Amino acid sequence: NINQELRQIILVRYYFKLKKEVKMYVVKTRGGYLCANGGATKHLKFATTFDTKRKVEEVAEKWLRSDVSFEAVEKESEEYEQN
Repeated sequence: NINQELRQIILVRYYFKLKKEVKMYVVKTRGGYLCANGGATKHLKFATTFDTKRKVEEVAEKWLRSDVSFEAVEKESEEYEQN
């Protein structure tokens, strides 16, 4: 159905537009970026994203050892730095 396909395309475009406007944060440590399994990854596409810096800090403080330093950084700015 053409109407259904058009609606999907519009929704996808809207989703990406929305996603770009929303700032996402990642946990950056010396070893890389924190991903869901608690390990570090140097590749941002696998990093766990959070919508606020407070959530980054809560998760990092809960899961990282106390001697591991971290910072909350914007995912977008970091992606551009790597490319």
